[in-house]
Amino acid sequence: FATYPDAWVVQLGTNDVAYEPLDQSRYAFWIIALLEAAGPDAPVVWVNVHRADRPAEAAAFDAVLALLDAERPQLRVADWAAVACNALFPPRRHRLANPDAAA
Repeated sequence: FATYPDAWVVQLGTNDVAYEPLDQSRYAFWIIALLEAAGPDAPVVWVNVHRADRPAEAAAFDAVLALLDAERPQLRVADWAAVACNALFPPRRHRLANPDAAA
């Protein structure tokens, strides 16, 4: 006996846009596959993508989400990209080679 949640909250795509070739048809395939797995009546909130280091790829993924949001009544997009691009979340410019060095 399988049970499903009343609603799905999804935050997928951030790593995909960084490590996979920019391909909107592939993005659409992944998103639709998850929507179909959730079921036609399951509400899905999908958090869109923000990557300051991959702006074109993030915008392409988010454009696919926006298109599917307009076409599929079960889907709503949470606009993380709009929140993350403000001054509260500046892009990371430096990473420590040794995380223990900060201690």
